[in-house]
Amino acid sequence: VYAYDLGRLLYKSAEVGFYIRVLGPIMPLIYLESIVIGILNGLNQQVSSLRYNVIDSVTRISMILAIVPLRGMQGFLFVMLVSNLLTSFLNLRRLLVVTKLRPDWTTLAVRPAFSIVAACALTVHTSRYFVKLGLLNPMSEALYGLAFMGAVYLFLLFITGCLKKSDLARAF
Repeated sequence: VYAYDLGRLLYKSAEVGFYIRVLGPIMPLIYLESIVIGILNGLNQQVSSLRYNVIDSVTRISMILAIVPLRGMQGFLFVMLVSNLLTSFLNLRRLLVVTKLRPDWTTLAVRPAFSIVAACALTVHTSRYFVKLGLLNPMSEALYGLAFMGAVYLFLLFITGCLKKSDLARAF
C-alpha cells in the first residue's frame, strides 16, 4: 500500500517503490519455500527438492528468454513471480504428500488474506481522510499508515482466530 512512499523515504526513489510493490507480496512465499525445503531435506527428500529446482531453473530460463526481451524489467519481475509460485507450490505439495498433513487452509491462508486486505482498505481510507483534514502530510501518512495497518492486521488476526496470546508469548 505504501510501497512508493517507502521507496522515496528509504531510497529517495519512487521507482524503487514499484519493485517493493511487485516483490513484497511474494516475500512470504520465498520464506515459506526456504523453510519447506529445509524440512524436506530433513525428511530425506533432497532428490525431490533438486528435481523442483531443476524444473524451476528450466522454466525460469525459458521464460527469461521468451519474455524479458519483449517486456524488459516488467517481464523479469513476472518471471520471478511465476517461478516463486511454482517452486513454493511444488515443494509445499511434496511436504504435504510426504507428511500426510491436511492443513486448515481457512486458518492458514483465507483468514490472514482477508485480514490484510481489510487492514489495507481501512488504513487507506482513514489516512486519506486525515490528509484531507490536513492532519497528515504525505510522509507522515505513510508512517501512520504502516503503524495503523500493522495494528489493525494483528487485531484482525486475533478476531479471526489465526493468532492467539500463546503465539505472541512464544514469539517474545
